[in-house]
Amino acid sequence: PDDTVCGNLYNLAATPSIGIGNWSLLSGPGNANFSDNTSPNSTVTIDAYGTYQFVWQEINGMNCDDADMVQIVFYEQPIADAGNPGGICGLYYSINAHPSVGTGLWTVVSGPGTGYFDNSSDSATTFTVDTYGSYQIAWTETNGICSDADTITIGFDVVPAPSFLPVNPEGCNPYSVT
Repeated sequence: PDDTVCGNLYNLAATPSIGIGNWSLLSGPGNANFSDNTSPNSTVTIDAYGTYQFVWQEINGMNCDDADMVQIVFYEQPIADAGNPGGICGLYYSINAHPSVGTGLWTVVSGPGTGYFDNSSDSATTFTVDTYGSYQIAWTETNGICSDADTITIGFDVVPAPSFLPVNPEGCNPYSVT
């Protein structure tokens, strides 16, 4: 391709020579709309993502014409959603991102210890840590040259372990429980 773009708009830039010029759609998976198809610097809007070929054709007089083609790949911009922040007693947590387009990847942004994912490319996976505390994790989606990321915080708290030591009501040494 001659160029790639995130989104469905592209600013075309032909270099006019002589005569009357005109943009047209040669091929692509959808329709194209030009802001001004007679302007060499027209903006084109497409209605389906993919690879398009556009032609700038100039006509001078009755029999003189020439054209040049440009190929543009349009990628849909992902919108990452890592899901809701949360917390748990323990060292592992089930996370669930809401994927849009492209591929996704979980990464650890920060935390007091080391964390890992059962499957870092799965939107719904388990995040396990080796140290209690608060961790920031990011879900990043990539589609062609486009990407977006969303970060959430997960808190991992120590599981309480209460113990019981009975006290003798007469102030003597504690009772022994067996």
